[in-house]
Amino acid sequence: MSQVSDPRIIEEVMMLIGEFLGRVERHRDVLLSDSSEPFDNAINSLN
Repeated sequence: MSQVSDPRIIEEVMMLIGEFLGRVERHRDVLLSDSSEPFDNAINSLN
């Protein structure tokens, strides 16, 4: 495995991780709900 030393890549990855964690936090209730899938309602409405 090689390491990344380019600060621009590291900065971009850190920004993307932060954005992902923010989205997980905002949608935590849906992600942790009793529903087997967070998108059950949307999928079921298509059937």
